[in-house]
Amino acid sequence: MEKDVQRSPSKHRIADGTVTGGQFSGFMNVSDQASDVQAAGFMNIADKMKGLQLGFINICDTLESGVPIGFISVVKNGYQDFELSASETWNLQVAYGVGIGCRDKILT
Repeated sequence: MEKDVQRSPSKHRIADGTVTGGQFSGFMNVSDQASDVQAAGFMNIADKMKGLQLGFINICDTLESGVPIGFISVVKNGYQDFELSASETWNLQVAYGVGIGCRDKILT
């Protein structure tokens, strides 16, 4: 179990077991379980996440609490939706959404 803050200025940080406090890297973070913050310039990967993932790509198996923020965020046991629709402009539209189930909580 890794405690407190882990940081790596440029490459990636890989931790076995649980990381609490935070994991910060310029490129990529990988851990089995992470809590609090995982922030990287490119990618974050965690099996179980409890807290904030911040990066271009965020991947976790289970999100116990918190939110992933990035261009692509995938929660394997989270929200998954496949949609087919049609309109006057397009004959057929296909959409696939993954992440956390909070689309109805977003204020516009």
